[in-house]
Amino acid sequence: MVDLAAAAGSDAEPVMIAGRYAVEATLGCGGMGAVYRVRDDRTARRLALKKLTLQAKHLEATPFLVSQFEREYHTLCQLAHPCIVEAYEYGMDGSDVYYTMELLEGTDLCDSGLYPGEEPAPFFATWHRRSHSCIPDASFTAICRRATSARLRRDEQS
Repeated sequence: MVDLAAAAGSDAEPVMIAGRYAVEATLGCGGMGAVYRVRDDRTARRLALKKLTLQAKHLEATPFLVSQFEREYHTLCQLAHPCIVEAYEYGMDGSDVYYTMELLEGTDLCDSGLYPGEEPAPFFATWHRRSHSCIPDASFTAICRRATSARLRRDEQS
């Protein structure tokens, strides 16, 4: 996967997605997508943009993966809680499929030191017990598997 933020360079014009989102940094990437910090040229807001990035080995599954990505967006839109980011817009730009969401500045959970040396699963089990009000139990397993799909806020008060 090409790092769009690095590809733009410091002196070059920023890489644009959908003609309006200027990529400022890569926040994370996985097997199917990448999340970028972007600036929306229409609103001047900084957002997170998740873009589906299909590798050659997944091209035959493209319709299914796009459907899964869209379902992920719609699921995120249905969740409203202070511990979950808000989703804004779903779009397609040529072959790019993306959605924007609230940008959370801070430390990645894996780099936070909250569970040094542990796998994320025990951490998320503890987190779930503390903040169970935001996610129904039936959805918890699916959301844990996709923990990188939506950045979850750490509720400092709980």
